[in-house]
Amino acid sequence: MHAIVLQATLDLNFGAALDRVVTAAKTIANARHASVFFLEKTGSAPGGLVSNSIHTYGLRLKGRGTQDKVFPCEGLAGICAAENMPVFSNRPHHDARFNADIDWAPGAGVKSVACAPMANINGKVVGVLQVCNKLHGGFTDADLHFLDMLARQAAVTFDLCVKNDHRQTQIRKTTTMLKGFVKLAGKSSPAQLAHKAGLLCKEVCGASQVLLLCCYCVATVLLLCC
Repeated sequence: MHAIVLQATLDLNFGAALDRVVTAAKTIANARHASVFFLEKTGSAPGGLVSNSIHTYGLRLKGRGTQDKVFPCEGLAGICAAENMPVFSNRPHHDARFNADIDWAPGAGVKSVACAPMANINGKVVGVLQVCNKLHGGFTDADLHFLDMLARQAAVTFDLCVKNDHRQTQIRKTTTMLKGFVKLAGKSSPAQLAHKAGLLCKEVCGASQVLLLCCYCVATVLLLCC
């Protein structure tokens, strides 16, 4: 089981990591279906609740075909996120916590459900890993234990995937700007080149306006020296 958890969280590509986690969840829990929900801010809390209340979040589903929809933070998945603890039900249609729109599975319907919170290294819940319809019997505490391990590791992996995507986007932007800067170098005035160099520094370093002015000055000095 531990090997499955580790192998499921090796990718830094978000789509590949999502597929691995879903497959691992079905394997670990011996379940027919698995889904991944991500908490997403949806607005202000009802009834004067505090701003960081779970009621201000929705559950964005990933892994249900091509559908990409935000559900209310309700059902067994919502309770799992709100309480930051695994939950399961082997008679969901007789369970008041069950919500058929959220705690869903394709085919003949939902006969059993188990959910584990995806919490990052700071302990903040960022999503829910849900499995439905155990192939033999009902879900057990042992199933929840291993599902919880996978969910918490998956949260860290998904966070790394997002950071990697951001880094790759920055690299692509920087490469594009460098290519544009090289093209301008032979036919631009010093002022135009200084402006372009300043924008490039801001793109790479995330410079503030003050630092951007310094970049302009440095670029201008270098051009004058050349």
